[in-house]
Amino acid sequence: MNVKSTLDELLEVTAYKAGAEARIAHLRSLLAEEAFRRFDEEEAAPTWKAKGSGTVRLDVPDAKPVVVDDDAWLEHVRQVSPDDVVVSYRVRENVLVAIVDRCERVGDRLGDPETGEVIPGVEYRQSAPRLVVTLDPARKAAAIAEALEDVV
Repeated sequence: MNVKSTLDELLEVTAYKAGAEARIAHLRSLLAEEAFRRFDEEEAAPTWKAKGSGTVRLDVPDAKPVVVDDDAWLEHVRQVSPDDVVVSYRVRENVLVAIVDRCERVGDRLGDPETGEVIPGVEYRQSAPRLVVTLDPARKAAAIAEALEDVV
């Protein structure tokens, strides 16, 4: 395998991908614009079928209740149905960082060097290795710009 030629081919394919994704986004926006225009005019969600090509459908879900003010909602439920209010406990996020700073790794666990205690509920987990490929930024930008010239 030749690394340079493989990277060159990856640049070329990346440019094609960028062009295709931009074209797809443009075409979808045209369909969305027409669907919303018809929805506004006809007050009904349109559906189009093009035999052998596909279907376009504007789905308009029913409105659903959403809590937009947690404090007001909590106070209301606390007054009308106090048994439905649950108290929960959680550890502040910065506590783990502080404990890790003063403790040490013991196998896959976390141990306090002063007391010898293994901290319960915390363990080290190895993330999967990840391949990182970085393309030359100038060449990538040029290739994408070239591909985008033909898109719209």
